[in-house]
Amino acid sequence: MITPSSSNSLHDRRYMMPGTGRHSIFRFSEKNNTGNGQKNNPDKKLRTEETADEQKLILVVEDTYENQFLANRFLTKAGYAVEIAENGVIAVDKFNKTEYDLILMDINMPEMDGFAATEAIRKIEKEQAKKSRIPIIAFTAHAVEGYEKRCLDNDMDDYITKPIKKKDFLQAVGNWVQSVHLI
Repeated sequence: MITPSSSNSLHDRRYMMPGTGRHSIFRFSEKNNTGNGQKNNPDKKLRTEETADEQKLILVVEDTYENQFLANRFLTKAGYAVEIAENGVIAVDKFNKTEYDLILMDINMPEMDGFAATEAIRKIEKEQAKKSRIPIIAFTAHAVEGYEKRCLDNDMDDYITKPIKKKDFLQAVGNWVQSVHLI
């Protein structure tokens, strides 16, 4: 089922996850380059009715289908609501329109990488004078020495390597969605 929002710039698609009896909601947005310079977005979605009270909403920013699928599967089975962004440009646009509890950010992506997307999100948080900061976890295949520090130095809050290890992945997510992070 596709349910367009009132602005017609965001479309929801619901998918039944096989064997779970649960639906996952994917949101796909169209680019909207209004250039109006507003610091606060009055059309920002706070939550869907289904996720407002019971589920934490996580944005997975990942360009490969396989990792999108695995992250979505692990997270939805653990009770989280998930949205997917295929690159940093889409992630920043989604962040402007929806309040998330956590962002999982791939680093190497087309159009805008994870470092640039994180920088843009942190800038938006400062411009909008947000009282809390969205936790951003680097979600990367780079497991080389020093890369975790590079991610943390670039204003990310944590670091998870791929391939995904379900237990470690869900533990890291759980650690971040359970508390408020003040700026």
